[in-house]
Amino acid sequence: MKIYSDEKYKKYLIPLTGRHYKEKEPHIECVRGGIIANEHIKGYGVFDEQFNFVKSSAQHHKGRKGQFVPKFNHDNIPYIDKDAVYLCHCGKNNFGHFILEHLNRGWCFLDKKYQNMKVVIVDEIGCGKINDYIFVLLGLLGVKKENIILLDKTTKFRNVYIPEPAFDISAYYTEKYRDMFNKMADAVPDAEVYEKIYLSRCKMPMDRHTFGEEIIQNIFKKNGYKIIYPETLPLKEQIALVKNCKVLAGCAGTALHLALFMKSGGTVIQIKRNSILADNADTQHLIDTTKGIDDVFVSGSLEKVKTDHWSVVPQIIGMTEYMREFFEENGFMYSDKDLESFPQIWQDYENALGDVTESGRFLLWLKKKFIKYSSCVLPTRMMRKKYRHFMQDRLF
Repeated sequence: MKIYSDEKYKKYLIPLTGRHYKEKEPHIECVRGGIIANEHIKGYGVFDEQFNFVKSSAQHHKGRKGQFVPKFNHDNIPYIDKDAVYLCHCGKNNFGHFILEHLNRGWCFLDKKYQNMKVVIVDEIGCGKINDYIFVLLGLLGVKKENIILLDKTTKFRNVYIPEPAFDISAYYTEKYRDMFNKMADAVPDAEVYEKIYLSRCKMPMDRHTFGEEIIQNIFKKNGYKIIYPETLPLKEQIALVKNCKVLAGCAGTALHLALFMKSGGTVIQIKRNSILADNADTQHLIDTTKGIDDVFVSGSLEKVKTDHWSVVPQIIGMTEYMREFFEENGFMYSDKDLESFPQIWQDYENALGDVTESGRFLLWLKKKFIKYSSCVLPTRMMRKKYRHFMQDRLF
């Protein structure tokens, strides 16, 4: 791992990545007459025929096991006389969260035995649909669309198979998790090969736009990188492009998680786009470690107002001393002409920052604090989490 940043960020990031470890190979637990509970805000999970909670079905997050174990009516539970794989809960249907925190049980489909079973995704927030990328990813693992069940209510099955999570975000990885992404990549036909790819955010909606990225990506382009806009391409095409590249670069975000489809021996270059210490670099490092990929982190933020990794306040990157050090140390060619549009970009950034300021940055801060502290009155971690997601969707 190579970090181009100040010492403060290095002292923050290095201990986090040092906690990552390789876990033993995961196993699969079979529960005869298993009950997959979906009590929505009250919780979800798998129970045996004596209504005991099966601990292996608990959600993992950052090294922790456990979630709110629901109570439910034991009478008249619907029964499906089929074997089922307990895969995950639906969450907020975010691609990055799905591949890291929900698909981590999907390694079981490396074995054909499980590909033809019913695959259960618990719809605990009542979204009522499965995003297309979930069908695509599971299809690449050999799962047929008609075998996927979005479970809206507590249901009993003939047998429920519970694969142990093979990846725990910011904690551990396994070879099975790596092999699962290798299988998906192999199932996608090859596309034109670009050894060096830059994944751009420039065509994302303005509320997720990173000012100054145009300048930085053009320098990458000038030095042999193919510029890709992931959100403009079908998922299979994204995988086809990424799987054969040797270097993958871009700003911090979900797009760089596509490194899971790369071959070992490559490199990921992540540009830090916020100035607060916390970002997703430790998660990206665990992804890269899983795939045997080197990673490089470059502090690129020039923002006037400090932001979190995810922010409604505008962010801006540019030619910081660390970006310049990275370019020069790695033989990138560029000139002052490549930077001449930056004054206008800075003005655009300040205008966007002014719009947020006028609407009240204090109000944004107050909303965050209200959500955080008002959730503390709820008795369980799962209920607090659901409440925070609910309030964020409505206040932002």
